[in-house]
Amino acid sequence: MSDVNVQIVEEQVNVESIEENIDVNQIEESIDNKIIEENINVSVIEEDIKVRIEGLIEPNSPLWAQDDFTLNASQISSKSVFLSNTPVDLDNVDLKVSNAGVQIRGSDYQVVGSTLTWNGYSLDGILAVGDIISVRYMYS
Repeated sequence: MSDVNVQIVEEQVNVESIEENIDVNQIEESIDNKIIEENINVSVIEEDIKVRIEGLIEPNSPLWAQDDFTLNASQISSKSVFLSNTPVDLDNVDLKVSNAGVQIRGSDYQVVGSTLTWNGYSLDGILAVGDIISVRYMYS
């Protein structure tokens, strides 16, 4: 089994452009007080903030994900990796190979559903066990 790291990449929100008046300092102070006074789990607080921030993002907006792979023998043999999610916009799938930079979809690799493959593309025969690839994409 390969090592897969999944990272959700959140888009920056310009708080000043939001009509509601949000006092970030007040939220941070409130969080600090809860941690000190109530000795509660920080992950609970982070989830609360996530829920509050998600209310500012339009429903059904795509999210960004990044899957990092250290390629193993099975992946090299199958000439593919399985993404954690299915990309919603193939034009916004970015593949970076360690020491080789950004690759071009349709020439170097292809994505079908949640599978990224290089079988029959220019990365075929180039990638090797231990290579690190990073895939960034939008999903819903």
